[in-house]
Amino acid sequence: MTKFFKKSSYYLAAILLASCTSEETDDQIGLGTEIQTQNLSLISSGDVLYDTLIGWGYKADQIEDLGEFYLVDGDMVFDKSKSYSDPTLSRIDRNIVTQELVNIWIHPDMDNSWIDASNEAVKRWNAQLEDITLITVTDRDSADMEILYDSLETDDRYTFLPLSTRTFGRVEGFPTSDGKSGSKAWLNPDFNACFGGVTQSLRIANVQHEIGHNLGFHHTNRGFGFHIEGTPTSDPRSVMNGGSACRLNDFSEGDVLGIKIIYGVGDAAGGLLDTYSVPRSTGIPNGFRKYSNVHTIGANGPNLDNVFNSVLNWWGNSNNPNALYQFTLETNDGTPRHYTNISDFASYQLHAANPEITINSSSGFSNLSGDYWLNLDGDNLVLVEKSGAYALYFSNSSEAPSN
Repeated sequence: MTKFFKKSSYYLAAILLASCTSEETDDQIGLGTEIQTQNLSLISSGDVLYDTLIGWGYKADQIEDLGEFYLVDGDMVFDKSKSYSDPTLSRIDRNIVTQELVNIWIHPDMDNSWIDASNEAVKRWNAQLEDITLITVTDRDSADMEILYDSLETDDRYTFLPLSTRTFGRVEGFPTSDGKSGSKAWLNPDFNACFGGVTQSLRIANVQHEIGHNLGFHHTNRGFGFHIEGTPTSDPRSVMNGGSACRLNDFSEGDVLGIKIIYGVGDAAGGLLDTYSVPRSTGIPNGFRKYSNVHTIGANGPNLDNVFNSVLNWWGNSNNPNALYQFTLETNDGTPRHYTNISDFASYQLHAANPEITINSSSGFSNLSGDYWLNLDGDNLVLVEKSGAYALYFSNSSEAPSN
């Protein structure tokens, strides 16, 4: 009952993606060994981009300083001149692509097998994307994203090219803060780390992987960012797994779910609004309701994992329509405070049809401010952000709603 998608975080990750050692393969003798970049001397020091990467959960030895860029987790390149935001979902970056059409230029000087693989990878993404569409173009100047051999790159700023023979691909990855896609996906035709060689199936899957980074997905099998509720916590079949260039195939069921959550048109068109039947045609019934968990469903909503106790104490009627005695959130870490009565920071109408609440930024909870419809789902309370981007699901279960 939960459609956890639309501009948040995707589990492919949350969510998928960036410059990949799907990039770089695991040691073929000891599969499972995580490849990390070597950068033991890099120290956090007021560098906004570096601190952002650390905030996402990357460690110093996974961030390599390449002058004008940082290389992260072996296959994701971040331009120091661009702006990126912290992720809000697991495996997906906070920044996602907001442009409806993403123009992709595929370098015509690549071998036909790689051109065909790139076109097929684009088709696979378009088969799952709803909110955006990838368009292949012949005019390089109109491209938002380029797919090309590392050896065909002419911009001399990318001093880390060409790639090693153990690196399948790399991206200048993640959407920027203005909603533009990642701009580059470099492919390595000299990659030779797979037993049995590189098949066409592997070419297609690895291009899929790199496109995923450019659309905002981290690696599924890494612990960066936050987990997207409603998607698996692990997925050996995910096309967004890092260090798996020789084992990638196509989107897993978890990948497809994550894509639909982040880029499914359903949320923009009211998917969560429909799922939770809001706005409600009658007021919220009176009662004292207590919950131990708050699940954020959808995209760009607040992370309320530190809330361990919440109460909705509502006894309004036509003579006393403002009788919301409590709408409290208690946190286990005191952030933004141990006890907050949200009704002190909100205006609301719960008695008549179309019950709603507007929470202002003074509550102190990051990303909680906004306009919400309210409804009950059985005994559970649901606040759905009015655009349908995300919902806050209050329940006594540690598991997020799954359908």
